[in-house]
Amino acid sequence: MLSINYKRSPAIGKEDILYENRTTRIMKPAFKVILDRESKSLIVFICGTCSIKDTFTDALCTPVSFDHFICSQHEKHNIVSGYAHQGMVSAAGWIRKQCIIVLLEAHNRYPHFKIKIVGHSLSGGTAALLTYKPREIQQFSSTTCVTFGPASCMTLDLAEFGKSFITSIINGEAVKSCTEVYWMPKTIVGSWKMKNAKALHISK
Repeated sequence: MLSINYKRSPAIGKEDILYENRTTRIMKPAFKVILDRESKSLIVFICGTCSIKDTFTDALCTPVSFDHFICSQHEKHNIVSGYAHQGMVSAAGWIRKQCIIVLLEAHNRYPHFKIKIVGHSLSGGTAALLTYKPREIQQFSSTTCVTFGPASCMTLDLAEFGKSFITSIINGEAVKSCTEVYWMPKTIVGSWKMKNAKALHISK
């Protein structure tokens, strides 16, 4: 579970918490949107598995279609298509709907701030999938993601495309990140450490 104690950080005050959802529901994880003046970032923190409801989200593992596109001259141009974990796709979509207005308003006030999305374990997969969506908006095309021990969640084409903006950090031999996922198609990424994004492997 990703746990951040904002009160202990002198760089972040209450006024810097732009949005907060503490209640966990199925496919609706807890998360916060933070204004980090020190790093000049708008950070979306997604909590890892912290209740049985998050476990149900993890269990909704049917592969669903997932596309990434950009808009140019009022037309959609498809960049990459694939399949992803149903529960995490739904969770990422829900978070996007909740925070997109907040991010747009903050971006208008701080246009030089970059969006960063952070997650651990289950929320690591959700964070990675979520990162594709803001990048479809011109103002947020530089959005990046850092995941810690993320769960496998997407097909290889999607994972390969995300190498330039998703960094996955694996501590030792994290089970969720390094174990092949047999309940998904063979094209689903079984090991984020080997196939998804940039990976920093930390040995114990």
